Amino acid sequence: MATYKQLQRDPASRDLFNKRITTIQGLRNALEDSAFLAIDTEHVAITSEKDRILHQVGLAYLQTLIQQDSPQSDITSLSTSQPYLQKFYIKNQIQALTLNLNISKEKQDDLIRLKGSRGLPTRRTHRFGIEQQIDFENLEAAIVDFIHSCSNKTNLVMIGFEMAAEWTYLSRNFPQAIAFFSAWVDLRDIAKDVTSSVGVIPGLVSLLKIFGYHWKDIQPGKEKPSDGIADNAGDDAVATCALANALLLSENQEKLRFRQECGQIACIFTRKKGYRFSEIRDPFTATIHSRLTKASNLIAIIVSSTLPVLTIFVLNTLKSTTIRLGLTVLFTALFSILLAFFSLAKRAEIFAATATFAAVEVVFIGSALSS
Repeated sequence: MATYKQLQRDPASRDLFNKRITTIQGLRNALEDSAFLAIDTEHVAITSEKDRILHQVGLAYLQTLIQQDSPQSDITSLSTSQPYLQKFYIKNQIQALTLNLNISKEKQDDLIRLKGSRGLPTRRTHRFGIEQQIDFENLEAAIVDFIHSCSNKTNLVMIGFEMAAEWTYLSRNFPQAIAFFSAWVDLRDIAKDVTSSVGVIPGLVSLLKIFGYHWKDIQPGKEKPSDGIADNAGDDAVATCALANALLLSENQEKLRFRQECGQIACIFTRKKGYRFSEIRDPFTATIHSRLTKASNLIAIIVSSTLPVLTIFVLNTLKSTTIRLGLTVLFTALFSILLAFFSLAKRAEIFAATATFAAVEVVFIGSALSS
């Protein structure tokens, strides 16, 4: 894979690479006179991530992002209702193309030999635009033809998410497309700018979920047994356009900042796509970190489980109603904090559990007073 330093030095990619937009203000400045082309690629690793085959290319052309002259009521209604990719695709008249690359029988046999029966992954059926099956030698021409058929503006901005792979294939497999772009944006940079680089930026799917998209909308399941589950580059390109649009809304920026700050406080990291563990390189340190996390979670579960009984026991030893009520508030707060920081429960579940806890203690105090 080409490194960013190599791309900066390569005469073919140098001019475009140095026109990188990295701030939310820079993205806003490009709205007035630019169209946007999202690029996503999917590959198949053979022996490692460095030894891989390009399998699919997805393109999505967007005439503009948020309309600068849209009435404020229209923007507000878009941000308060639950977003859907299909609605976004239709409303913005996005043009999308999914290019499936023909893999030679020899390479497929190599994959089966090295990976067993898995071979090539079966990708999800495309939901947007057109899909074409092409040979490698026709890939560059197909991409150039698509750009020609879409773009009618002087400036065309390339957008993507975590674009190291896209830049590699752009410079190696379809370099003629470079000349069409006036600038480029990696939306991870924009998210970093919005959050002032607080915490590890989530991935594409996780960001869209934060902004209100349902995971089944972003990653739909199988409709029939023959359908695949691997990512579809064309759909991901449309999702990239949706993310670019979502990042421009101030309420979404607040959501992202809040999520990042909470993540920093609670030190919550997961292994799912889009979230990463903090950079622990030493295996010994990673093992200790994992064991400490498990131990703290176990202690929290034990304390949360015994807290209701312990509270009743303590309240039973007291006679003052004021002290009982004060301790009930204290224990209820402790219970909710333990659930919030050491469990994967949703907010509604935490609220229900806390309300139940408080209700049990209040009923106990009431029965004690009546007796």
